[in-house]
Amino acid sequence: MRAMEAMDGTDNSEGQRSDQPPAFARWISPAAARRFAALETFAAPRTASVADLRAHYDRINTARLAVARDRYDVEIRAEMVGGVPSHVVEPRSGGRDDQILVCLHGGAFIWGDGAGALIEAVPVAAVSGIAVVAVGYRLAPEHRFPAAVDDVVAVVRELRRRRPGIRIGLYGCSAGAVLTAQVVARLIADRSPCPDAIAMLHAAGVEIGGDSLELAALTNGTADAVGRTLTISSDA
Repeated sequence: MRAMEAMDGTDNSEGQRSDQPPAFARWISPAAARRFAALETFAAPRTASVADLRAHYDRINTARLAVARDRYDVEIRAEMVGGVPSHVVEPRSGGRDDQILVCLHGGAFIWGDGAGALIEAVPVAAVSGIAVVAVGYRLAPEHRFPAAVDDVVAVVRELRRRRPGIRIGLYGCSAGAVLTAQVVARLIADRSPCPDAIAMLHAAGVEIGGDSLELAALTNGTADAVGRTLTISSDA
């Protein structure tokens, strides 16, 4: 929990967001830093319930999806895939029969299905010319690990059953990126065919390295962030 608080600029001891600005690598331009900082205004209140969190981000994602639908010419249909509620997004220009993409949405494993999943699938389907299955995997806290993994594995296996020989690409953003890795690990453990390609996109929760928030704070000498980072490391 404390690690997540440091990542999103919060301090749970006060119940409010910290005024400490986020730390960025030195090569980030001032314009980009301002843009990243402005995104904090989209964050839900610290005291929000799970229902409030879902409603908050659904409003944002629904508005974004409306823009995406206006820009990208796709068809969307709801479909059960392997017993899992999903949306299939296909470019109106026609997709490829030999390939399909599986999208795992972000949202801290708590929110992000529906419009949140579609906003990560619509542009990809339109630009790539490949159909995308946006998976409505089960969410916490109602469903505990490995429920989401089970759902995605069921989808991947069903797609292979329906269309033997099809090439499957699996990608996810944020929580979906973590889920991507978990699904691949499960398939390997089960000796099942793995996706033909994967992509883990932003905030994937991988081992600290490169220009992550923590190392940016350390190298930039941001005192408050450094203090939090070192404390978090000792708690691990």
